[in-house]
Amino acid sequence: NICIPACMNDGKCTKRNTCICKRGYLGNRCEATNCGLQCENGGYCVGLQRCQCKPGYTGTTCAIPICSPHCRNGGICVKPGTCSCPRGFHGSNCQHAICSHSCLNGGTCVRHNMCSCQTGFSGRHCQTPTCEPRCMNNGRCVAPNKCSCSSGYKGKKCNKAICVSPCRNGGVCVNPNVCACKSGFTGSTCQTAVCNRPCMYGGRCIARDRCQCRSGRRDAIVKSPTERGIHRGHDIECFKNQDWVKGQVQQNPTGIDTLQKCSVLYVV
Repeated sequence: NICIPACMNDGKCTKRNTCICKRGYLGNRCEATNCGLQCENGGYCVGLQRCQCKPGYTGTTCAIPICSPHCRNGGICVKPGTCSCPRGFHGSNCQHAICSHSCLNGGTCVRHNMCSCQTGFSGRHCQTPTCEPRCMNNGRCVAPNKCSCSSGYKGKKCNKAICVSPCRNGGVCVNPNVCACKSGFTGSTCQTAVCNRPCMYGGRCIARDRCQCRSGRRDAIVKSPTERGIHRGHDIECFKNQDWVKGQVQQNPTGIDTLQKCSVLYVV
């Protein structure tokens, strides 16, 4: 059998000028494709349920536009290379977030009205500096890890109290103008020594339990009772120009021989 022109697309000539077409083709010479689909956006059928798409489209019927790079942050590709961005984003592929207020101090807008802050800042717009550890004693963080201290305090974290008059004799400034004194001292700046037994005859307490006597006197504390009725722990009278050495009474100015082992304090 002769078919003129010849059957196309592997069609079979069964009798003169009569073609039997393969599935997916039709026409007198099987010249037309029978897609069974409607190719879109300028695509054309190249076989059974096969569309050849134009550049920029894809899909079974060429209905899907192509965006490269892909649309981000929920954006939708609406035509080749064009994204429709959701609220809060913009850019050719919706890559940029929109913040109503600018992110400060080097922060980056990462979502709608949401900033990613640089180290050392926090807050919705990265407007707040941070100090770690925090400023103490009502100090205020004014820059990353920089504190502005309230009155009466100093130090990197406002952790040191200030005493205008320095604490003396080993005392420590624990609050503004408040000293914590070592044992044996008292006063606003720990300037005053404490003697548990008062210094006698004008003597002056100059250190813990230490008296400085006036010229010509030597003070002693009784270690044991005497016949004069002086009781343990009481001071006895100092006598001018007497020899009181190493806790022993060398001369007995009163004529009483029962005074024993009086402890000498300090001699000027």
